[in-house]
Amino acid sequence: MISTGFHPGLPFPDYLALDRLSPSGAKLLGRSPAHYRHNRTHPAAETAALRSGKGLHSLALEGPDAFAAAFAKAPECDRRTKEGKALWADFTAACEGKTILTATEGELVESMAAAIAAHPLAPALLEGGTPELSMIWDDPETGCPCRGRADLARLEAGAILDLKTTLDASPAAFARSVMSFGYATQAAAYLSGATALGADVRDFIILAVEKSAPFAVGIYRLPDAALELGRRRWREACELYAACLESGCWPGYPETITELALPNWAMAELYETDEG
Repeated sequence: MISTGFHPGLPFPDYLALDRLSPSGAKLLGRSPAHYRHNRTHPAAETAALRSGKGLHSLALEGPDAFAAAFAKAPECDRRTKEGKALWADFTAACEGKTILTATEGELVESMAAAIAAHPLAPALLEGGTPELSMIWDDPETGCPCRGRADLARLEAGAILDLKTTLDASPAAFARSVMSFGYATQAAAYLSGATALGADVRDFIILAVEKSAPFAVGIYRLPDAALELGRRRWREACELYAACLESGCWPGYPETITELALPNWAMAELYETDEG
């Protein structure tokens, strides 16, 4: 049993095994409790994007030694040939227990990490923080058991930093990503968790790096409006999760006939006037 509190160094599998609501779980819960429960019992397979993201977190936040201890970049070889098979066998034997990145994935991770290191502000933001800090808490209002894992926490400075990879890190495009991918809810959850655990953390900063050349980097602080919406979504998720725990019921979509609401863009098209 892992107690509530800050847990630096908690292995990621142990963190994932905790049956507590997380910001990523809140997004699934928002679709339906049934989708959340299914994901907990049938987790999705790891993708290339997830592997690259984990590799970047390790290299950029924990350093080259930690990265080398946990990850290995596969050699380029033709495994259909005798020489290629031998090279691959030697490689896999030497890196047993490590996450294997393809040559392409490894180069991507190294390029993104180099761009972060070359940024005029990013290295100072990363210096001295605690990487991969797990937070385990109970929501004060609902009693909902919660968990979060800050990419980098600087509790003394009152800040949490989150590292994101993205196709477009420009301010306008990334603002859309913040809302589309639930980053505002994540920010609200982490700030709420840190407060519940007695830390005075008020700043949530996102370091966004693009996944293709020139691997441009953007550093952003969420506006108050985004945080307010994130707090509302996190509060709704905590209330729903607590209700599902109490009832033991994890429903899907409404079981009645429901009238659909058109999205805003369709409503705008409907009422569009021809002034020509």
